[in-house]
Amino acid sequence: MDAIILAGGQSMRLGRDKAWETLGGEPLLARVVRRLAAVFPHVIVVRPAGPLPALPAGVSLVKDDLPGYGPPGAIWSGLGRIRGDRAFVVACDMPFVNADLAQALFQRGDRAPVVLPLIRGKTEPLHAVYSKACRPLLLASVARGNGSLQSALARADSLLVGEEELRALDPELRSFFNVNTADDLRVARELLALTEPAGPLATASNQGAAGDLPSNYPNGECNGGSTGHTIGLRHQVQPTAM
Repeated sequence: MDAIILAGGQSMRLGRDKAWETLGGEPLLARVVRRLAAVFPHVIVVRPAGPLPALPAGVSLVKDDLPGYGPPGAIWSGLGRIRGDRAFVVACDMPFVNADLAQALFQRGDRAPVVLPLIRGKTEPLHAVYSKACRPLLLASVARGNGSLQSALARADSLLVGEEELRALDPELRSFFNVNTADDLRVARELLALTEPAGPLATASNQGAAGDLPSNYPNGECNGGSTGHTIGLRHQVQPTAM
């Protein structure tokens, strides 16, 4: 089984390279690698350029051959290096990715070229499963000068996995929390203190223990964007343009 982690390095709102931001003393990228490596024997990190935090032996580093075209180019590059016929794809700024949920989505991948979580009517294309059959669609999108993942997938025969099924393995949908801003990072650190009080490396469970949300979490609805990887724990995160 293959997992692809996108570590593009660009972060217009945070203003710093997310891969190096720390959570519980661990860089975000290293944390996502660790959590997925518990289930996926082959983990690939796609990066256009630049240094990366120390990663475990066996992690494959793949250069983004189509830099400047966002996730479509990066996923196209990663899919070209997988060992099987499909991969679970996630962004490095999703520190609470749940390996059990990722594996469950992966196992659904034999039924469609793309497996997309669907939360409150919005898909999550940066926490999804892609087959090699998607590469022509991704490349065609890049050829049109379009870096939008939603546009690239418009012609794909996608399998949508609904919220009820997702919550069976991730009740709070923590997997879909992402770090876009300094405030998101602060909230992630508060959440980590509640769910992994002994520290991320000392926590036996990949998912972390359940805990109450920080008292300053808004109680409003999640703000899920059509661009994906934007929903988290009643924390309103604005969608990322792709």
